[in-house]
Amino acid sequence: MSARNTRAAKAARRKDRARKDRQQADHGDLTAVHSLPELVDLAERGETLPCGCDAHQLLHEMLNVD
Repeated sequence: MSARNTRAAKAARRKDRARKDRQQADHGDLTAVHSLPELVDLAERGETLPCGCDAHQLLHEMLNVD
């Protein structure tokens, strides 16, 4: 059995999916970021956008800051 298919790995993936679902439900739909202040707010909270982008990293890329 591969490491990915162990019971512990499957449980970890289920837990991660549940956390992401709760996070999205708590913060509403984060797919539509319409302004820079919204993105800054998401980055400060450490959010991951539903598309999988890290808001903090995306903010750095938009501002061309390392």
